[in-house]
Amino acid sequence: MAWDPLNVTAQGDIEGSFPWLLFSLFISIIWYIYLIYYNSRVFGRIITKVLNRLYRDGHVQVGSFSFSILSGKVMFRDVHFISEDFAIRILDGFMIFHWWRPYISKEICEDMSHSDTRLLVQLIGVECHCYNRSSLYSRLEKLFGLDTNIVPPDKLQQQQAEEKKREKAKMQIESRGIQWRDLIPVIKVEIFTGRFVAGNNLLPTALCVNFDEAHILYTTKPASSPLDRFRHFADTKLDNLRVMLAPSLRYSGTTDEPPRYMGEGFVVLMASEIQAYYTVDEPGLVPEEPELLELASGEKIESPPPYWGLEIKTGKGTNFSYGPWADRQREHLYNFFYPADYQPIPVTKRPQAGELRQPVSFDIQLSVLHDATIDILFTKTKETNAFHLNMGAGSCLEWSVPWVVEDGGYETKVHGQLLHLDSSTSLEYRNFIETEMLEIDIRVCYSRYWNQHQDWHCDLKGSKTTGWLLYHHKKFFADMVNDWSSRSRPDIIYFVPYTWHISLMLKEFEIIVLVNEWNWIDCSSQQPENCHLAVVGEVFDIFFELPFVDFLPPSVPVKVWIQGESLTASMFLPESYTSRNVVLALSRHAKLTNRDGSVSDNWEENKHWRNATKQADGWVDCVKVPILALSITYTYWPMPPITSDPTDLDLTTPEQEEVILSSIRPEGVAFDKHSNFPNASEFDPTTLAPDTITVECEIGPAVIKLFGSLLQMQY
Repeated sequence: MAWDPLNVTAQGDIEGSFPWLLFSLFISIIWYIYLIYYNSRVFGRIITKVLNRLYRDGHVQVGSFSFSILSGKVMFRDVHFISEDFAIRILDGFMIFHWWRPYISKEICEDMSHSDTRLLVQLIGVECHCYNRSSLYSRLEKLFGLDTNIVPPDKLQQQQAEEKKREKAKMQIESRGIQWRDLIPVIKVEIFTGRFVAGNNLLPTALCVNFDEAHILYTTKPASSPLDRFRHFADTKLDNLRVMLAPSLRYSGTTDEPPRYMGEGFVVLMASEIQAYYTVDEPGLVPEEPELLELASGEKIESPPPYWGLEIKTGKGTNFSYGPWADRQREHLYNFFYPADYQPIPVTKRPQAGELRQPVSFDIQLSVLHDATIDILFTKTKETNAFHLNMGAGSCLEWSVPWVVEDGGYETKVHGQLLHLDSSTSLEYRNFIETEMLEIDIRVCYSRYWNQHQDWHCDLKGSKTTGWLLYHHKKFFADMVNDWSSRSRPDIIYFVPYTWHISLMLKEFEIIVLVNEWNWIDCSSQQPENCHLAVVGEVFDIFFELPFVDFLPPSVPVKVWIQGESLTASMFLPESYTSRNVVLALSRHAKLTNRDGSVSDNWEENKHWRNATKQADGWVDCVKVPILALSITYTYWPMPPITSDPTDLDLTTPEQEEVILSSIRPEGVAFDKHSNFPNASEFDPTTLAPDTITVECEIGPAVIKLFGSLLQMQY
């Protein structure tokens, strides 16, 4: 009997379960196609609807969402979150929760950095765009008595109430001891291709931070003080980091051309590898009685405040670029995202017993592990000039941002050390300064009132320094300062008085100047034929103040104090100089006697540190003096930036409209630019009072070897 898989009867009907088998196979195929291609998208739609119902202050979109309980994996794609202030977009990502790893109970104050990683997060194509600060702008509207158009008052009150509710819930969780950190002691986050953007179409440029890869490891460690609970610690590694200022595409205002473009914009920072450590202590409660800590020496001190800091270490290929143009864009961004409210800063209240302790400063430390470069770029008549700085490994910069305001204000501190610094200019004669170490100490004292006097202190200390000075350097740095200065007319509304206190001290230095005839400088060959004069010494100290305390003062006195110790003046004659061999022979073989007739040995090469002025290289010592002091008082008459053409200034919009429409207005109604600006042909500069320079010089007992070539170099 033949086998009949369909089991057909004599009447032609199909009996058995085969039709159901075909039907189940068809349904299974449809179900597997749905699970593979459409299930995650349906879940994404459902989650999108639920989140938008629960959160109405923005828009949330999840393209696809899927999970696996067995592997503890959650996958998502095309995640968007858009609010009135910022937007976050994630192209693809997943999270893996290692639930099978054993749970080890630990105290919250223990070190959990050596525990296993229980949560792994991987994101691809992350972009965060910050373009607004609505709550801050709404507060300024209320403060200045304007109509609330940005954020409605009821919505603003609702946001403040929700923020207070979240803070209260956080305090309740901490008081109950409900913690998740022993369950998830270490979190590992990996980001591939990320970008952070700050700006919008109201700003000429936007700040863009791009990186190829980011590896973040978050854990907790014991706090620095026993009064605090624990310490948050995030170890971040960034590959191929680029921080740039890119032009805004829809900006309709006047634009300022950058001195240099690299790809999409002006690159401020470029590094192949960046290591960052973010640390913050979770504050504890202030005790009823102050607790003292006993040091190893037996001394008792108060417990330090909670620590809050960021440490950044740069790798190979690090390059910093800045300048007047970049600083103007920084000012635009800062004024937009942190607008001034022109209100007195309230004094920070010290936390009482039972309240949370608070950090006093945010400490930022930047360390250079490999050689790095700094370029200061500026323009003069549309020509780019550059001031280059090369610093060696081991250079560091520390910046302390105060987080507590006292009665007298607050103070910002910046301290840095640049090792093996080599600086040059874009002039044809590029040499400028070489130093083994340059120490920088900047202190800025701010008042609680925005328009009160500020004190800026800048102390520079160099060790084993060689400097080359030209007259063209004066013009070079004057052009840089002019480009950095404000181009707008002085306005007393924005005037803030301040004083610069600048001090420069060099230990073991040599300063070289070029003294060629007719001020001609040879820059064409590797062995230039230039005549040099140098001052070599142990200590060089210069101090001066720049007072900007009055609005448009008639005159400003500037006092400069210069002092040098153990100084020696040397000269160098090139091989092409006619009397070079004669001068060298006299310097080596001439016998000089003292007043008592004894042979003087003061002209033997002393113990001064020398780098470029060694006698073996043809340098001849001419003058020796143990100490020299110079006091200079320079009284000058400031000239505000006023030109004959008002279009050269940063005028207000009504003034600009008046200038543009003046050519088509009827006679007598046009904008008269000569009514506010003097005519250059009628101006007589001899009617102005002259600038005065008062010089006082004190020289110790000096010894001079006078050569004819030395006299010729002075003229």
